[in-house]
Amino acid sequence: MVMRIKVQYICMAFLYVGGFPLYAQKVTDDTISGKTHYIDEVTVKASVATRKVTSTTPVQVLSHRQLQQQGITDIADALRRFSGVNVKDYGGGWRYENRFSA
Repeated sequence: MVMRIKVQYICMAFLYVGGFPLYAQKVTDDTISGKTHYIDEVTVKASVATRKVTSTTPVQVLSHRQLQQQGITDIADALRRFSGVNVKDYGGGWRYENRFSA
């Protein structure tokens, strides 16, 4: 009985999907007519809204020299040097390959 229901569902799906090409658009000729169409001049104006600075955000940079001096060898170790960043190792068994060379 279950097999018969599955066959009925499959047949209904084919009938449903098979009707889609009937609703397709008519194919139009894609050849260029050789006519030139002109459009009116377009003027674009833009302005930048000035914003009042309400707070400052500190920027932290690690230079190549600092990376070498501090013995930083991977990105996780480099990120640990920034304030407000926590790097956690959950021991997922993954291996990090360093393909960066400076």
